[in-house]
Amino acid sequence: MILDFNDQRLFGELRLIDDWQKLKFIQKLGPEPFDLTSADFKDMLLKRKTEIKPLLMDQTFISGIGNIYAAEILFRAKINPRSPARSLANEEQLVLYQEIRKVLKSAIKHGGSSVDDYVRVSGKNGDYARFHQVYGRSGKPCFVCASLIKRIAQGEGVHILPRCQPGCFSRYQD
Repeated sequence: MILDFNDQRLFGELRLIDDWQKLKFIQKLGPEPFDLTSADFKDMLLKRKTEIKPLLMDQTFISGIGNIYAAEILFRAKINPRSPARSLANEEQLVLYQEIRKVLKSAIKHGGSSVDDYVRVSGKNGDYARFHQVYGRSGKPCFVCASLIKRIAQGEGVHILPRCQPGCFSRYQD
């Protein structure tokens, strides 16, 4: 028997345990996006005044959404990343829920986004980066409206567009 542990991104650790579900960090994780109904998701949003992008990346709120996918989800949902979660209109909440599921399903299908040093367990690159609409495209034209994508400071940075994400530039111009 061979055990091979490759952790290029330095996020992993190796443990020998009886029940992984008893790990404290596992117990603190929020629900998986595919385990939520739209009603559950809307209820979760209404309880939070945090800006929507960092909230989506908060693993205690919802599991599995990082910086890349949060940027893509919010762009596709046409939601300003700095909008407070509980300020989203009913329609925005529903579209956000749907886009979370669509983006993650597509990313899973394509093996993730190989940017920097991420690779699949097999060692092959993920293929989803070729579908990115905003992430990593700062200063380039939007595929939808042709305006230039702008990166603003918010956590790990966020990509916004004046026409595709209402209100992004009206409040956050340099």
